[in-house]
Amino acid sequence: MLFNTDDQTDERLDARDRIESYVVPGIKANWELVGDQLEGQRAIVGYQREELAIPEIGEVYKITTPDDLTSQFVRITSVDHSSATFTYHNGSQYVDFTRRKLDMQISAPLITTFIGAPPVPGTPEEETSLIHGTQIADTSRYYGIQPVSADITSGDLTVKAESVYAPLVPSAKVETPLLDQYGGYTGKTMVATADTTRSVSCRFVHISESQSRTYLQRGALPKQ
Repeated sequence: MLFNTDDQTDERLDARDRIESYVVPGIKANWELVGDQLEGQRAIVGYQREELAIPEIGEVYKITTPDDLTSQFVRITSVDHSSATFTYHNGSQYVDFTRRKLDMQISAPLITTFIGAPPVPGTPEEETSLIHGTQIADTSRYYGIQPVSADITSGDLTVKAESVYAPLVPSAKVETPLLDQYGGYTGKTMVATADTTRSVSCRFVHISESQSRTYLQRGALPKQ
């Protein structure tokens, strides 16, 4: 993402809240954390009633610590669910109950430890981290590029585009990796010198332990 804050000394951290204001907290989520989720985890575990909707890939949730001092937006990248039986002591006896267990991969590691609790039939009695769903906020302006669907001639007052909408990360549902792409602004300029595969004699130089290094005489074009 490119952005301008009209200040030559601003860094991304200075404008983070404005940039990331595409989502705002919504209503409380329909699932709870299973125990503490530790700092650095790239997955979280939760549970919910089996009749409730399962969190979907691409959904964003806000998790807030019980003291309300630290919060983090997390985007779900993978969801596995199964039916599990938990045991709860109601003060006089142990009671078994069934809930849906959720194993969710997230797009970024947790920035702190979020407190959870052992599963219970109702709402946890002890203080736990709050989980809220999110919704898209119309507080920022975003600009993109769309191809036109009709020719534009001099003097036209209107233009036709294929669409005025585009997916906005992290609300986009699908991510497509780009392989063998250059990071610069230029496109690929590599052209195969021949239609057949070339054989190259490589000379390896020992670096350290079991690592060695070699160099090709020219760039290698990935096989199509």
